[in-house]
Amino acid sequence: MGRGKERRRAVARRWCVPPAMERNPGERLDGERILEESPGDIGLLLWRTVRDVGLWAMTPEEARAALFAEGMAGARVRLVTAVELPGKLAAPVDTLQGQLGEPERADPDIVMLCCGEVAAWARGAGLPQTAVAFAQAGAAAAPLSGDAGRAYLGGGWFRVGGSMLAIAPAYPLECATATAP
Repeated sequence: MGRGKERRRAVARRWCVPPAMERNPGERLDGERILEESPGDIGLLLWRTVRDVGLWAMTPEEARAALFAEGMAGARVRLVTAVELPGKLAAPVDTLQGQLGEPERADPDIVMLCCGEVAAWARGAGLPQTAVAFAQAGAAAAPLSGDAGRAYLGGGWFRVGGSMLAIAPAYPLECATATAP
């Protein structure tokens, strides 16, 4: 009699999502490619916004109230009103600035959705680095949301000109145990 198939025992494996990539390869300053793609006031506003969203997302909830210096909310309003934003960009940027004006009360899902809208606008405007930066910031803002992947533009790879840019997952390290067959 031949040997029968042995039943394999299920093995529990620990799966981990790698931590967020905080800077694209070759960047000396977080988001500097936003400034290269959009020199001037719009680029500065977008760079400051994505930087502030990233800082907010990385800060524990209990410490967010003290994240930005006093008076920054007013400075945000002055900057947004001084820059003439394209129609589809005005509402999400204005909403992000409002959310960041009270960082302890900001809603992660609203921040994520607004970042996704800016990323979609940037992608349509031919600003791939800006799109990637906002997509990553949006996913970092609400990492456990079911919509984080959509805000992240699907993750993985993003075409920039004639080359492909790798995108690292933009959410904190989360581990789960899964059973492999």
